[in-house]
Amino acid sequence: MARQKPESLRTTINHLYRVKNLNNGDELFGKEFYYFGATMMAKNMLGQEGEPFSYDRYGFHLRPKLELQYDEALNEKKPRITSYEPVWEFKWDKEEAKNLLASSYLPCEQFYVGKCGKREPIDEGGRHYQIFCLEDFLEGTFDELMSLGKFGISYEHPSHQLVPAALRQERENRETGQ
Repeated sequence: MARQKPESLRTTINHLYRVKNLNNGDELFGKEFYYFGATMMAKNMLGQEGEPFSYDRYGFHLRPKLELQYDEALNEKKPRITSYEPVWEFKWDKEEAKNLLASSYLPCEQFYVGKCGKREPIDEGGRHYQIFCLEDFLEGTFDELMSLGKFGISYEHPSHQLVPAALRQERENRETGQ
């Protein structure tokens, strides 16, 4: 039905992740990306609400790397999956993220920032943080957002201007041994 009446399709953005690739040796090192989770619902042919469907990784997937390996039983080379590489569909763009959030049927209130993983969108061993203010999430740099999360100073109102003072205080505490 969504193909026949696209206006019946409603998309709700559940969460939005902003990630940066900090994996040394990777060709995408230092680049920022985003991905999101969404729930979609469309009306059926009778005009009734259909079953909602959700996916948590729009914008991220794993592409298999193939290698030809000899198969003795068949006496020929066959392609085999040797590993997977992450593929990011959306480079970080503040305006695109704003437009995506504006298109959501219900407002999104969950924003996260973290380091890219090699097999998962977020590094499994690393930290990721929730950012409570949309303005901070869109306007702040990646490092500012990570500092907001690290110091626990992300609030519902804009707070990325607190980062320089928090960094200065942390440096002083380290120097004095506190």
